[in-house]
Amino acid sequence: MKDIQQAQYDKIGKFQLIDKLLFGEEVQYYVPKNNADKKFEVLLYYHDELCTLLRIEKVDKNIIRLKKKRIKSHLKTMSNQIVQIRLSQKHIKPFLGNQKCYFEICKLHPSSYTFEKGIDLKGDDCII
Repeated sequence: MKDIQQAQYDKIGKFQLIDKLLFGEEVQYYVPKNNADKKFEVLLYYHDELCTLLRIEKVDKNIIRLKKKRIKSHLKTMSNQIVQIRLSQKHIKPFLGNQKCYFEICKLHPSSYTFEKGIDLKGDDCII
């Protein structure tokens, strides 16, 4: 509270309630239902399409707004398959199903996740 009263915004911005070194970095993964699940690839396609439009100088802003709305809507359909975990330095990152990520969301490879046990971070030793 003292830092807020003294407008120490740089100091406040660096404050973290949970220590990343101790508990790990927060990571989000999209968990495909099966090998035929292409929702993540569709999301990447929509994003690439929007980025291409943004590079064009004279584009109707309504088209851009519609493309952003489509991405937001698609993300909502994917939301029940996105998990958030903390990965510490001792964990081995799981295999990815796609080398590209959508901002901070990466797609897990089907072999890295089971709906019964969760994400496999260290082979048989650690499953979250």
